Amino acid sequence: MQKLLSPRVAVYRQGHYGWHVDTPIMDLNRADLSFTIFLNSGDDYEGGELELDLNGIKAKVKGKPGEIIIYASGVRHRVLPVISGERRVIVGWLQSNVKLHEYRERLYGMNVELTKLEKKIESASLDEITENLNTIYNQMVRDYS
Repeated sequence: MQKLLSPRVAVYRQGHYGWHVDTPIMDLNRADLSFTIFLNSGDDYEGGELELDLNGIKAKVKGKPGEIIIYASGVRHRVLPVISGERRVIVGWLQSNVKLHEYRERLYGMNVELTKLEKKIESASLDEITENLNTIYNQMVRDYS
């Protein structure tokens, strides 16, 4: 990550935050990723789930203290109404070294597959393949950054 942007504590008491995407500019910087860090237990309040719309699939999250959810700032999301208790979180934004979301997705996917491959490799010839793939991955990070 290149920069941490404008973190803030958010406290919800019988409140909510409707469907939205986060602003693309925070503190005069590009906001690529958004995050929520849960400060209290989901048992401390009723409702208040973070709901993400992931290409038409809705995902609800009610994290444990210290858990963080990171998602692209352009993902539609909301906080469901808090029925009782108090929901406390830190929200903020991150500027990535990689500007384009599509590039970040490709790099993430490639890194996941490289990690899987490295766990399965035992022969010297496959080691050379993974070294070459790691070189390509690092060149892509350099190009995309």
